[in-house]
Amino acid sequence: MSVKRTESQGVLRKLYWHIFDYIAAVRLKKNDLDPRVIHAHLITVLCTGVLMWAYVAVSFIFMSSTAPKVISLVASIVHLISPLFYRFSNRVFLISNIMLLAGMSHQLVSAFYSGGFNSHILIWFGILPSLAGIISGMRGLVLWATLTTSVCLALLLMDINGFNFPGSGDGIMSPVFQSLMVFGWIFINTTMMYAHLIMQQRYERKLSAQNANISMLLKVLTHDMSTPVASIYAASWALKTRQGDPEHYIDNIDIACQSLTDMTKRVQQMYLLANESLEIKKQPCSLADCVGLLSSLFEMKLQHKSLTFTYDEEKLSKIRINVDPGLFTHQVMANLLSNAVKFSYHNGTIRLDAEENGDTVAITLEDEGTGIEGEKLARLFTVEKNVSSMGTESELGIGYGLNIVKTFVTSFDGKITAESPPAGRTVQTPFKGTRFTITLPAG
Repeated sequence: MSVKRTESQGVLRKLYWHIFDYIAAVRLKKNDLDPRVIHAHLITVLCTGVLMWAYVAVSFIFMSSTAPKVISLVASIVHLISPLFYRFSNRVFLISNIMLLAGMSHQLVSAFYSGGFNSHILIWFGILPSLAGIISGMRGLVLWATLTTSVCLALLLMDINGFNFPGSGDGIMSPVFQSLMVFGWIFINTTMMYAHLIMQQRYERKLSAQNANISMLLKVLTHDMSTPVASIYAASWALKTRQGDPEHYIDNIDIACQSLTDMTKRVQQMYLLANESLEIKKQPCSLADCVGLLSSLFEMKLQHKSLTFTYDEEKLSKIRINVDPGLFTHQVMANLLSNAVKFSYHNGTIRLDAEENGDTVAITLEDEGTGIEGEKLARLFTVEKNVSSMGTESELGIGYGLNIVKTFVTSFDGKITAESPPAGRTVQTPFKGTRFTITLPAG
């Protein structure tokens, strides 16, 4: 689940996110567990942990027996570290039961040594099934409803049979435990409900954003499909009526089909990224290797327009970036170079350069083409409106390739900007056409 972190967040909230990021890092990377489960477990531990450690302090101050002190201390430690188990496993039912069993052991020993079935502490057994249901679902709810009922029934039978529980007549401990119970219930119920509502709001916002994104993708796709579909229809009609050169119309059909294929692939990639289902494998790699592959892939397209693609291979060979090499080459740089070719005039030049700046690398790609109008430049990386334009040879565009570029660059912890001087090359902007600058972590 992607979350926007803002500077306005409080210290406690920032601390919580640091803890969550550490605990959930492996699960988020493998994408094998809903982050809300880890949130529920962690919030439960933080809320109930406050009271558990308060009971530990009370047992050390007021109880003379060693057993409740040791057991409550060990149970509280196990309870506290239980979220860390998510770094090693995604078995929610097992991990949540470890946490809840530690809580039950703590409560049971405290209740046993403060009056047994008549202890106020037993009221905390009532919250265990609810917590189990929140974290691990129906199976957890049924299991812990059965366990807590069985333990309480056993204590009741012991009380009926005259068992003398330790601490039954202790007048000092009763108001202490009563205070913890009353204020503890208020604290836990308020905090858990607050956390639940916050999580629900975040989930609803994410779901709404995903639905809006999918809806927009469908709108863009259906809009942009109309051009190649119309081209195929026109070419097929011309072939049926035997008008013109058949080879020309067959070429048009081939181009239109390739355009449709590109559209569906890119929409699929954007959908996977939006739903965090596309695995990103970042690693240090040579910028020269990525650009060299890119150059060979675009050789025919560059030759078609007699374009020159220039870069300093020796300089780039000394620069390493931390990205997913395949996605960076084929989705980021290929999209940018494809745009540069599309909007360049014959015999033009496309330049690629890179500069290291501490722990980042700035990569620039500039062309001498048509440039981008100010209005389109402002919404270049969005899909809210179609910003597709025809190339210098009426090449078809799908309108959201640059949105894909920005999404991938962001997934690499990078940034991308675009410049396009309205009046061509000037002192302030010593290029004409368009310049894209990508800032990425150094490898």
